[in-house]
Order: sequence, then structure tokens, then C-alpha cells
Amino acid sequence: MSAQLMRRNRPAFKAADLFRGSPDEIKAAFEGFVAYFGTYTVDQRTSTVTHHVEGSSFPNYVGTDLKRSFTIVGDRLTLRTEPFTLGGETRMGVLVWERID
Repeated sequence: MSAQLMRRNRPAFKAADLFRGSPDEIKAAFEGFVAYFGTYTVDQRTSTVTHHVEGSSFPNYVGTDLKRSFTIVGDRLTLRTEPFTLGGETRMGVLVWERID
């Protein structure tokens, strides 16, 4: 599995060089994007999916398991994260996908 989440309208670097962003540009780019990949397992009994993270833009996720609860209603899949810390605050994420024809 692979997940990429990006804040809209992240500011572009002034330089057209990936390694030449200013400290503020690099901070905004990092804080506005997270990606990870790996394998996953589904436990239908508990309605959970666990992402087994092999690589991530956030190094602390590498080698960890991220558990999400899920519901499927009609063509809509909803994933809910366990509580996590972001900016010093405890949060939970909700992601919704809907199949369209």
C-alpha cells in the first residue's frame, strides 16, 4: 500500500533545485506533506486495517504499524486513525473514499 497526503497550495521554492530551498521553504514543504508505503493486513472481525510501514517521509513511521478502523457503506469506505500527535496536539484523522462510475 502507499499513501500520500499533501496540504493544498504549498509554496514553491524560489530556486528550481530540490536541495536549495531556504530553511522556511523546507519546513513548509515537510510540514505540508506526508507519505508512506508498505504492506497491510485486514482484520474483518475488528474492522481494522494495519499498515506495516516500510518507508516514510516521516522517519519515525519506518518499521511501525499504523492501525485504522474502517467502515464500508455502499460505495463509501471510511478510515479512521488512532489518536496521534501533530503540532503538540492530539488528533485523529478521517479519510473517506467513494467509488464513482
